[in-house]
Amino acid sequence: MQRKGVDYSETFAPVAKFASIRLLIAIAALYKLRLVQLDVIMALLNPGVEDEIYVHLPEGLTAPMHMQKNKNSQLALHLKKGIHGVKQAPRLYNEAVDRTLQRLQFT
Repeated sequence: MQRKGVDYSETFAPVAKFASIRLLIAIAALYKLRLVQLDVIMALLNPGVEDEIYVHLPEGLTAPMHMQKNKNSQLALHLKKGIHGVKQAPRLYNEAVDRTLQRLQFT
């Protein structure tokens, strides 16, 4: 339910083309290199969130007793990490990887 310009401004994250992936696999095969795969789906959960993002409690999850005020009040969760469905998650992940590679002096 995020709205562009209100809840977020940028969502762009680079994506590899299929032809690029095929080229890397071919080079690895040519030089008998070992390839390692990443679980990119879980990777979106690693970077911290810069903006203040709140989400409703998922259906079926109840709040701890000390957080329940009354039946009419709604409880929201403040995100500290990326989560699937948040439009900024891919961009935040890309920025975290980029910072790490620069810190390790990759060029």
